[in-house]
Amino acid sequence: MRPIHNSVEKAESAYQSIEPLKQSILSFQANPDYRSRCYQRLQIRSAIEVADGLDQLAQQFELEPMVRQASELGS
Repeated sequence: MRPIHNSVEKAESAYQSIEPLKQSILSFQANPDYRSRCYQRLQIRSAIEVADGLDQLAQQFELEPMVRQASELGS
């Protein structure tokens, strides 16, 4: 795993949070219909920004970027 922020390290030492976070990332990446519902219900205006942020987070844990839907692709 790449170096991560101190806050994540502190959370990990107290709560063992990294593996559940990785599983959440993988689950969100693997479920495009769920992502679409989340974007709609949360009134997300830029799915691209959410997808970019998720890919950055995935990269922190050496996970693959997600396969994006049309609404998550930049121009």
